[in-house]
Amino acid sequence: MSKKSTFLPEPLAWLAGLTLAGALALPLALAENSRNLASLWLPPQAISPAFRVPDKETGLWAAGPLKVSPKPPAVGPGPPEAEEAAILTPKPGLLDDLRGRVRPQVAFSSAADEFEDLIEATARAHQVSPLLVKAVIQAESRFDPTAVSHKGAVGLMQVLPSTARAEGVHDLLDPKMNLEAGVRHLKKLLQSFNDDEKLALAAYNCGQEAMRKFNNEVPPFPETRNYVNRVMLYYSQHLES
Repeated sequence: MSKKSTFLPEPLAWLAGLTLAGALALPLALAENSRNLASLWLPPQAISPAFRVPDKETGLWAAGPLKVSPKPPAVGPGPPEAEEAAILTPKPGLLDDLRGRVRPQVAFSSAADEFEDLIEATARAHQVSPLLVKAVIQAESRFDPTAVSHKGAVGLMQVLPSTARAEGVHDLLDPKMNLEAGVRHLKKLLQSFNDDEKLALAAYNCGQEAMRKFNNEVPPFPETRNYVNRVMLYYSQHLES
């Protein structure tokens, strides 16, 4: 006698499987729908970046906060105002250092009075106008006996060491010796140019060699022409005073 099979016929087995799948999916669908319905009645919340993650208890996907790493600080030049302020603000100690390097200027009146007698005596000894000598000193050194130019000219009349040696003077920082060398040199230039003060002053500034290259006329050098005009202006002011 044959045994009866305990398995369901194929159509019934397929129907039973479908029913079981529906029974398992129903609670999940109801849970998801309840979440959606609840969200309709809850007050709105601020929108923030989010992503969906699986809930550990229900296994459903739920919204979670999106972690955004902070931006690194910008590297580069700041605003123009800050850059300009940095440029205009001196470094600590810079102003004190500059004040220590800059020699204070003496007022014309007091400095000229200090050397008045010495200028008068030296100029008259070499038959040169004391007022012209004053004008040269005012243009050359502003009556500063310690002045030194970038070309190496020294003292009140800004005499070059080579000129000082030619005149037998060795200490150009001594006002008396400086005046002696400068006035002697100026006298020789006046004699060379027939007492033409402008030509003598031009030679005092640029040298006799440059004067010869331009036929003993004032060379077209802006520095020399400005120098001659400036000394002649000071000379006229001393003559009028």
